[in-house]
Parts: sequence; C-alpha cells; structure tokens
Amino acid sequence: MKTNLKILFVLFLCVAVSVRINAQQVSIKPFSVGQSKVIDELKRLKTNNPKITTEELLKTGNALLDKQGLNFIVGFDTNTCQKIGQIKAAQKTPNAPLNLRTTIKSPLGEAASLLLPEAVFAKNECFPCFVALPFLEITNQDFVTVVEGNNLKFFLPANFFVNEIFLVDEKDLTTIKKKWKIPFKAVPLSISDDGNILFLGFEEPELSDLALAIFSAEGAYQFYAKKDLDSAKKGTILTEKQIAKTVPNFSFVKFETPELKQIVKFPIKCPN
Repeated sequence: MKTNLKILFVLFLCVAVSVRINAQQVSIKPFSVGQSKVIDELKRLKTNNPKITTEELLKTGNALLDKQGLNFIVGFDTNTCQKIGQIKAAQKTPNAPLNLRTTIKSPLGEAASLLLPEAVFAKNECFPCFVALPFLEITNQDFVTVVEGNNLKFFLPANFFVNEIFLVDEKDLTTIKKKWKIPFKAVPLSISDDGNILFLGFEEPELSDLALAIFSAEGAYQFYAKKDLDSAKKGTILTEKQIAKTVPNFSFVKFETPELKQIVKFPIKCPN
C-alpha cells in the first residue's frame, strides 16, 4: 500500500488509558481521533451504482484508505474496562457518551492529550470493551492513525489488543513464521507464496468482489480484486484428526499447490 503519510511528529502513547468526563477536563483541548467511513462509502457507492466495475470500486476504495485508513477493533484489558464502566455508571446520565482520554508524550518529553472514540461493551468481540480506531498501518511496535486530518505515528501501547492471524510451521502447527494484525475476525481467503500478504474477505455483500490484502512486513493493507487471487490456491480447513495437538480457540486452514504448502492459524472463538 503506497500511503503518503504526513507524519508531523512521533508521539508515545502511554500504556495507561485514563478516562475523564469532558466537563472535568481543565487541561488543553485533546487531539481527537476520527473514524474511518471507507466501508460505508463503498457500500453507498455500490448501492447507488450497481453496475460499477470492480476496478472502479477498487480504485475508489484504495484512494479512501490512503486518506482515512480502516477502522480496527482495538480491545482493552479487564482492569481498564472496569474503570471505564465505573466512571460511566457514575455519570448523572449513565448512557451519555464517554470518550477516552490518553496521555501522550513525544520522544522529547512534550506532553499532549489524545481523545479516542467512545468505548463499546459488547458480546460480539473477545475483549471486555473496545474502540474502533482508524489505522493506516500497524505493526508490533507502532501504528499510524488519523488525528484531526493528519496522519500521526504512535508507539503501540501494551494494553491495546488487536485481532491477529498467524502463518505457522506445517510440521508442528505452533511455530509462528509470520503474523498479521487484522481489523476484524475473518477466515483467510488466500496467502501470497512468499508468506507476506494475507487476503481476507468482507461480510458486506456490496464488497463481495473485493478482498483485503494485509502486508505482514509493512503493517499496511489495501483493497484487492478477489478475482485476481490465485485460483489454484484454495484453502482447506484442517480437521481435528489432521491436527496432532489441538490448539484451543483456533482453527487452521491449509493453502496448497503442487510446489507449496502453507498453514494459517486464526481464532474461531474467545478464550474461556
């Protein structure tokens, strides 16, 4: 993905997420993290123009990604979610929106504030609570998000959890060879021969012709035409008999050609 990043400065996002009610904030106004509307805009485009070609939808989608990124589900740990829940319950109006405010520092020690979207408490994710953050890139060390129209890079806090998929060794199914951070839970559609690019599908019917290509090394991603995926590399879900040692909460899909066999591990349910 070729992203023209307007990196103004690099900030360190502290591990602890502090939550304050807006009325109680007396410090400088925090920087607000926006939300990506890419999926909604592509759905609207397809609905309003059903005859749009895959190439046109692809071009529009990738142009939008360069500007907005894509919303990733970012979960918090139990303690953080409990604190958020307690403060929310203590409000005069418990159902009123409560944004999360984090303390951020630059490498030079300058302090700033970051205002995240409201935390969501829902059973459809494996995190006690989560927010949707627009990422343009994400690795194990850092991520790039959109802050008031600017693309800014931050170190990834230890208590920011994102769904992941793994390329594992076909002999033991446990040794991790590659890892991808993914925006949403999904069954992999395919993988590149070099093991760098993972392809995911979308559940939205308007995006049925598209795949999401995620690059492990760069932490970037882009829309991809599903018809251009290697038709010879069909995924096969492994059965329990094919798995020497059962790995709880995960499933395995094998992508195989006469010359190559690759096995990808992905979550299928939440840990007990």
